[in-house]
Amino acid sequence: MLMCLSSHARLRYKEDILRSMAMPKGEFLVFRYQLEWIPEGLRERLATNSFAKEDVGIAYLDPQSPGLEPVAVPCRLGTIVESRLSAGVIYIEICLGDFWIATDIDGFSRGLRSKAESFPRWRGTTLDGDFVHQIDVMPSVSSRSGDIAQWQVAVTQLKARIGFLEHPFFYHVIGIFKIRTKAPLRAKDGSVELLPYVTYEIRIACFIPGGSPDPFSGRAHPFWLHIESEDKTLSFATTTNLSIDSPYDEKIVRFRTSSVPATIDCALTIFSQRSPLDRPDRTKATLDFDLSTRTVANTRTLILQGLLIGAFLSIQGIYSIWINPQIADKLGSAVVLLVAGLIAGLIASFGLKKL
Repeated sequence: MLMCLSSHARLRYKEDILRSMAMPKGEFLVFRYQLEWIPEGLRERLATNSFAKEDVGIAYLDPQSPGLEPVAVPCRLGTIVESRLSAGVIYIEICLGDFWIATDIDGFSRGLRSKAESFPRWRGTTLDGDFVHQIDVMPSVSSRSGDIAQWQVAVTQLKARIGFLEHPFFYHVIGIFKIRTKAPLRAKDGSVELLPYVTYEIRIACFIPGGSPDPFSGRAHPFWLHIESEDKTLSFATTTNLSIDSPYDEKIVRFRTSSVPATIDCALTIFSQRSPLDRPDRTKATLDFDLSTRTVANTRTLILQGLLIGAFLSIQGIYSIWINPQIADKLGSAVVLLVAGLIAGLIASFGLKKL
């Protein structure tokens, strides 16, 4: 399996770790590495997509300080969708899977150092090493889980590291559900397929590690999550501004799909507002990621709808033909008019022409 490390040396690196813990199972996340951070033996194989469909693990690297061994905190498991080389940068697209949990962070890090020869180490005051590795098996002190309770364990471990000490809250999109169902819809090719004229809900787990005292004791204002979509085929049925006002919670946002003439790819964009305010302010929020969806056309319904429209359009003309004594071939003329009406109805139903 591959191991992809990310640190907090840049804001984007830290955000990638947060995304890996926030995005639902089946969504795609892309990691980027300059060639200098990848072992020479892996560069060509990654550039030619040789690791497609192989397992991959995502971990946060806490470099600590010179003289101390860097520590890796496991975050998420997944599979490689594609890897490619562009302008000296390797892009690794990952289909996210279960959470990656370690019972012993120091033991986990020792296990990785023993399996990855070029695992980052301090050379004097310089951090030296690679951020992508191939290992034979996961360290024995780690395991996989899809349980939200284990997600809380993982983000608690992250919160204890220097890169996340000041991070105010964590959240995870459990998935998109049909209302009153227990299992989320499965993503296919990185997108969740939706049917037209159906109401769905997004369920989001929120958590602030730390235990007692209550982090909201004496705090007047909450944090916020925002969900938006610029696609007119999706409309929200509940508020899209979610207040994070408790150390643990589950938030729900409902939205409806409309009829589409053909399958349409859409996106629900999620923002997090990480400074406490008495009201949501999107201008102060961070764009976290797009939740990819695909609304599938109901072809049978559209055809039936078009035929009914066409039939109603034709009735008046057929009646006029039938009572007109000057038209000799009434049946032939009626059939031609009916066919033309049905074609017009289908065009209108599939959105190719307005009525």
